[in-house]
Amino acid sequence: MFVLGGEAYEFRYSRGLTAQVKTSAGRPPTVPQWVSEMLPLSFELAQMIGTFRQYLSELFSRGTPPDEIRAYIDSYLYVDSNAVDAIYQYVREQYEYSIIPHRRRIVIEHLREGSKRYAIVHTLVGRRTNDVLARALAFAHGRATGRDVELGISDNGFYLKSTAPIQTRRLLSLVHADELRRVMVLALEKSEVLAMRFRHCAARSLLILRTYGGVSRSVGRQHMSSRLLFSAVRGMPEEFPILAEARREVLEDFMDVRHAEEVLREVQSGAIAVEESETRLPSPFALSLVLQGYTDLLKMEDRIAFLTRMHEMIATEIAAKRVGEKVEERFALPTVEQTYERLWDAQEERDRLKREDYVAYLKDELRHAANKTRLEPDLLFHAQRLLDKELGAYPEKFTLWLSTLLSGTIPRAWSDDLVKALREEARRL
Repeated sequence: MFVLGGEAYEFRYSRGLTAQVKTSAGRPPTVPQWVSEMLPLSFELAQMIGTFRQYLSELFSRGTPPDEIRAYIDSYLYVDSNAVDAIYQYVREQYEYSIIPHRRRIVIEHLREGSKRYAIVHTLVGRRTNDVLARALAFAHGRATGRDVELGISDNGFYLKSTAPIQTRRLLSLVHADELRRVMVLALEKSEVLAMRFRHCAARSLLILRTYGGVSRSVGRQHMSSRLLFSAVRGMPEEFPILAEARREVLEDFMDVRHAEEVLREVQSGAIAVEESETRLPSPFALSLVLQGYTDLLKMEDRIAFLTRMHEMIATEIAAKRVGEKVEERFALPTVEQTYERLWDAQEERDRLKREDYVAYLKDELRHAANKTRLEPDLLFHAQRLLDKELGAYPEKFTLWLSTLLSGTIPRAWSDDLVKALREEARRL
């Protein structure tokens, strides 16, 4: 699941350089956001943060006064007073609402939202290590129940989402550290990430040639060749060296299977405790993980309003726990349907504009398509002139662009009404 142009799509498969997808308006994206050159949290730094959480958990458990905890945060992190207050409030809410996960404690948080069941695993070990753990547990769950499971992965943990009950604690005991690599080989067998890495390895080993007989081969053709080779070498009785290297790159370079094995050994030896909790709402530490796909679909004001409402609900439940009351309000994640009313209003406005001022409607459609396709400003300007039926001269660059647009496969962003109008006006040029 990913977002493109503000719409959610589900990736099905790829052929050559073409990705086959289908629209999926009712489900959130699961592909993590790409933020420029931001690197994933390393395992070593994650362990240091986990140790800091462990110290804070002990301070809260002993009933240490707030001023002393704030002083400790200030001395440990060397941050300003605003950051100290924010960290204190954040960790305190997690402690009062659920359990604080840390270096020596993994917390599995069970949450229900409609017919879906979440198992949120707070493993602060970095994204690459969490990727291995999440895929291994999801594979084991799928084999045990015969049902698909959705994944969400971040630096601070991961979640499994399914309609069937997820026995995450049992899965952690079933996937042994010594067998993790074998499990991951099976889990990655039909994945796109392995096929992509195999293509890179095959190109480096000259199994796929970029030029042959003095003729350059297109990237798409190289991609198709790698697919055929990948299918062939997987059926060999003995492991093919290039396929073995592709698996090694995925498990050790793209992911971090070594540290994942280390985490499982500590869990199964008892060095890391595993605790479970049932929550009605995502805990403060889990909220960003559960909502990471929805933030791409919500507008900024909707996002702020939802997070504010969630914080108020958590604060209300914490206050109710202190006095022994029960809160009846149920949790519901933001869904795409929450923004449909706004979409319908916008559609009605477009229909009204289409009836009352057709040229203005076409210009609005043109601006919408230009934003999605990143159309150059000068091309947009002359396209608007064309819709206004101006008779002046048009640059050769614009006429060439218009001819290319109308003669090939037209992108989805260009509406039928707009394309029809451009075709009619293009005949005058």
